[in-house]
Amino acid sequence: MKTLAERGVHAAGTVRTNRKDLPEELKRSNKLKKGEYLWRAKGQVTGYEWHNTKDVHLFSNFHDPTETVEVSRKLNNGSSLAVVCPKTMADYNLWMGAVDRFDQKRNSYTADTRSKKSWYRIFYFLFDASVVNAFIQHSATTDIRYLRFRLVLGRQMTNGRTFRHYARTAPFRKNKQGQKDGQKIVGISDEIRFTGNDHNPKKGA
Repeated sequence: MKTLAERGVHAAGTVRTNRKDLPEELKRSNKLKKGEYLWRAKGQVTGYEWHNTKDVHLFSNFHDPTETVEVSRKLNNGSSLAVVCPKTMADYNLWMGAVDRFDQKRNSYTADTRSKKSWYRIFYFLFDASVVNAFIQHSATTDIRYLRFRLVLGRQMTNGRTFRHYARTAPFRKNKQGQKDGQKIVGISDEIRFTGNDHNPKKGA
């Protein structure tokens, strides 16, 4: 960030808490409430910690750390809440590139899992990347949520079969959103329901 600022290049982006240049005051748990933020500056570079649903850390080399805006966030009951947000964070969300959005989608419902075999991780990364790319292409002409898309795709890939050997409560039932529309998500999909034409008995002569 410092080098970019010296070259006249404006930059802002998220940063991990284990980076050595992040101020110690921002690394520790500050127990911020929703919309609260802290900042520390050194020269032209400013570090931020902002709490939305979780703590987000950023660096910027051109923003005024005292400048804030209001952003709208949805609550569990569907209502909206105005939340104070650093201008840095608002600009980052507005202008972040395709790589950041790809990672955001890929990490939302990733198929990746820990493994001692390195090729597993490579396979799951390529698999998730293919799913995200397919969703982008499909959502250009169809209004569908990413989670719904993955569930329908999974059913089609497994041909409606299950390979699980034990019963388990669906994770969608463990939260309010799942209780609200869980039946729609985990029920029989249209792809299975309307496949074939022999579901209903035919009345004889």
